[in-house]
Amino acid sequence: EQGWVVLLVHVSPEGLVSGIDVMRSSGHAALDRAAREAVATWHFLPSVKDGQPVPSDVPLRFLFALD
Repeated sequence: EQGWVVLLVHVSPEGLVSGIDVMRSSGHAALDRAAREAVATWHFLPSVKDGQPVPSDVPLRFLFALD
């Protein structure tokens, strides 16, 4: 199985993942799930507005390819 997965990651003001949406599926549930599980543990630098951290959405694209 191989393909692209595009996720929209919702990041809290603390830089933690508060939600994940699949914007474009690879067509393979296992690849979509692997991308979501990987991102769920990540930490981000939060967006800042007027000097304060704010929630934000980050699109991420993953390529799963066989060599």
